Amino acid sequence: MKTFSFHNRDSDETADHILEFLYDKIEKKKQGSLDSLKKLFKNVSEIELTEILETMSSEGLISIKNEEVLLIDNGTKRAELLVRGHRLAQRLMVDVLGISPENANNVAHYMEHVLDAETLDAISAFMGYPEFSPDGKPIPHTSGKKIFTIRPILCKLSDMEIGAYGTIRYIQNPVDSLSQFGILPGEMIRLVQKRPSFILEMGSTTIAIDSAFAMDIYVHQKSK
Repeated sequence: MKTFSFHNRDSDETADHILEFLYDKIEKKKQGSLDSLKKLFKNVSEIELTEILETMSSEGLISIKNEEVLLIDNGTKRAELLVRGHRLAQRLMVDVLGISPENANNVAHYMEHVLDAETLDAISAFMGYPEFSPDGKPIPHTSGKKIFTIRPILCKLSDMEIGAYGTIRYIQNPVDSLSQFGILPGEMIRLVQKRPSFILEMGSTTIAIDSAFAMDIYVHQKSK
């Protein structure tokens, strides 16, 4: 279950966390309820929570029916923006800054409230359009156009040039067979061959992997 951090008693921030909570429920194919919100937001008084929910309902963010709380219209859009901001912030801090996933998650709770759509599109482009957060959750797509003026800091192993060096930053769909070969985030590699299979050099070890795996491995390629 997602852990929510509360930085102050600001009602707008609490509303954002409610939207995220409801989005998380949708991803898990569950429904949010008034009771679950009261249990989760224990630091908010029941009167204050009721007022916030009523305001959100009047603004077309949520719908409350028979104790169930659902995202609607603007609420869905805002929730997607928040979740996109949180997961891209996690990706940026873990892959570029080398921050631990736990700390990245904590800091992302702050960043998600201030990152707008344009900034998130730029971060996504810079990162090579990652599809998942460090903990494997899908990053919501933007409705805007992709930005091609920013060179991605990461690329798929399958897109690397033969002979290029790079550091593995994350693996989109990690499998045991890769970790058993030592193919893990933080490892330096050199791409030797692409066909019929991908051949990698890792120190004094040479490893062959299938092309499907190569598409899931994201690398920070060293500049020439």
